[in-house]
Formats: sequence, structure tokens, C-alpha cells
Amino acid sequence: MNTSSAPPSEIAEAGLSDTMHLSNGVVVKLEAIKQSEFGAAPESIDSPLITPDDSPTADWESISRSKILQDSARVRLRDSTLLLKPSRAAPVRLMSGIPAGSDETSVERYTFLGTLHPLPYWLVAIGGYCGGHYLLVSQETGIQTHLLEWPIVSPDARLLACGKSVASVGDGGLEVWEIRRDYSLRVLYGGSGYTQHASGVSALRWADNHTLLLTQTVEEPTNEKDENGISVKYVKLRLPM
Repeated sequence: MNTSSAPPSEIAEAGLSDTMHLSNGVVVKLEAIKQSEFGAAPESIDSPLITPDDSPTADWESISRSKILQDSARVRLRDSTLLLKPSRAAPVRLMSGIPAGSDETSVERYTFLGTLHPLPYWLVAIGGYCGGHYLLVSQETGIQTHLLEWPIVSPDARLLACGKSVASVGDGGLEVWEIRRDYSLRVLYGGSGYTQHASGVSALRWADNHTLLLTQTVEEPTNEKDENGISVKYVKLRLPM
């Protein structure tokens, strides 16, 4: 899934407002918007054109090697182990392979994707047999934070959001994290294992510091279907803060 760009095909617009159930019993209204409003929203400076989930056949090994060379004083790849060196903590070792106690279908592969600007975090993709997710590693403390998808940072750098369609294997929905003054992260909505909406999130952008624009891919039509038989709604939601 690409959190930064709209799907390429011709897309049906949302017909009716809806709601999304966030964690802790919070319900927010989803307001239908036009495709042009979504397209006009600025993209995150670190959002990729494609992600490992979107294009697993791309040469991610070369992309990762290039990112490692850009941060070679703090990042190393030794055989199948990714070594990250935080400034105030012991090195973090991420070993690709089969986790202890798992079967052969549980192989995990770590792909280094560089720094998530403007935050002092490294971004790592975790690919597995049953889908993948993302990992943020603090460049200071080494603390690891698992995310549903590629994250995007709000314009004021105080919130972080990511979204995933439940059509993907595993958890789906929307995650929103608070970025504290010391750059530690606190989950506000979502989190591991929580699915908030039947259709999840297939693309995501910030409209302002508290408003998200998103697309939701559904199998049943809204107004019309695209050439792949998939309908996409464009909606926005304002986060209760």
C-alpha cells in the first residue's frame, strides 16, 4: 500500500458520510470529499512512490544498501543482520530469518529505509510470508515501535499516522501516534490488533495538523466501479484532540 498517492485508476467518489470507530470508544465522522481535494493535499516528504508491500519484486536490496551507505557511521548490514547504533543505547540487531519457535512460513526480512524526517527515527520494513508491517527505531534510545504501515508525519510534527486496508493480511484500520517533545511516541488511536473500519485505509494524507484525508477501497460499488471492479471512497476526518 502506498500511503502517499491515490490509486491510479478512475475512482468513484464517496456518496454518503460515514463513521469510523477508533479505539477507546471514540467515534469520528467521515465526511465525503472529491478526488481533487485528496489530490491537492501535500504529500509527506518521506512518502515513497512505492513501498515493499506495493511492489515486493522491486530491488529493495539495492534501495536498502543505498540508504545504509548514506548513514554508514550508524547503520551496518552484516550477512542477514541489520545493525543500528543509537547514540544513547546499545546497538539494535535485527536478524532476518525464521523467529525462534516459528515454522518455515514465518520468515521475516528486515529492509532498512532510512530516517523518517523530521523525526530522529530509523524506518525499517518487516516483510513476512503473511504480509508485512513497519518498525520505527529511535536513533537515540533504540526503542522500537511497530506500525501497521508506512507512517506520515503531521505538518507540525506532533502526530504520526498510518493506515492499512483490512483486505491485507493481518490487522487493518488507522493508527495515530502522539510525538512528544522528547520524540517518544504514544499511541492515541488504534494499535496492534485493532481494526476500526470494515474497509480500512488504502491511502492517507494530512490536510492540516489535525485533519486526515483518506481513501477506502471496497468491493461493493459506491457510485461506479473502476476497471478492476474496486470502488474507492474519498473521505476526511478530524481527529478529536
